[in-house]
Amino acid sequence: MNWKEIDKRLIEIGKELVKGVYNILKIDEEKWKEELEEMNRGKKGAPYKIPNSLIAISSAFYTFLPYRELSGLINSLFGRSFHYTSLQKRIKKDSKDWSKKIIPQGILFFRKDLRQDKYFIDSTGFSIRRKGNWKMIKFKEKNTRKWYKFHKICNSKGEIVAFAVTEGNVNDSSIFENLIEYIPSGSTIYGDKAYFSRKNYNIARNREINFHSPPKKNASPKWRGSKEFAEEVTLYNELGYEKWAEITGYKERFNKEYVFSRLKLIFGETIRAFTIAGVSITLMNMVTLCNKVI
Repeated sequence: MNWKEIDKRLIEIGKELVKGVYNILKIDEEKWKEELEEMNRGKKGAPYKIPNSLIAISSAFYTFLPYRELSGLINSLFGRSFHYTSLQKRIKKDSKDWSKKIIPQGILFFRKDLRQDKYFIDSTGFSIRRKGNWKMIKFKEKNTRKWYKFHKICNSKGEIVAFAVTEGNVNDSSIFENLIEYIPSGSTIYGDKAYFSRKNYNIARNREINFHSPPKKNASPKWRGSKEFAEEVTLYNELGYEKWAEITGYKERFNKEYVFSRLKLIFGETIRAFTIAGVSITLMNMVTLCNKVI
């Protein structure tokens, strides 16, 4: 572990939070009113009382604080009374950096400003924090710790540009089509053996995306509906892994493995939320902060 680098990132995240608070504090009363007036123009129902600029910084703080404590912090900083349920609803609804989409397997977040690039797809697990572990140990009850799966795509800089949160038993390959939906044509995507299938090669081809994944040992070079799949297996068998990885550029994928470790070393692998919606919001904030301090 490069603790010097980890310390540097933690300090940068602290600076980002303070900078966000400072930017909000220096906004005068008139600018707050102007922002709220713009937000409420043409809105049906109850008007907004909290501007989006405040929701953005509150969302970042939610990574570290539950909603009730967050409400107390915001109230003390800005001298205004905002109920924690209002913050909760707005943080779950509003996101300046991300677009959200409900998919059959879970919840997907993506950025719309993507350009043609090399992208890397992978997944890992995050557990939710369960209370009463001592009771479980004392009475020898079954471990009820639950895991959610975090599927992500990062670009050549190591920024996460799309991710999905699903139940822990969702197969990596089944989420491939949803994740690459917003990747520009002409890009290249690299994935490990979990994504190696004729279906995924065909999906990538239809989107005019180059896809590379190391073939499994029993992979057949026969077409069977996917020319790109067969060509990948043939090339791999002829060159061997090392040469194949060098020619296709797959070796670059290993330089992006730190993306998961960066998230987990800074924030841990246990998340305070219990529902998939809460877990996805927490991960969205974690990803946003990490992307900002690259």
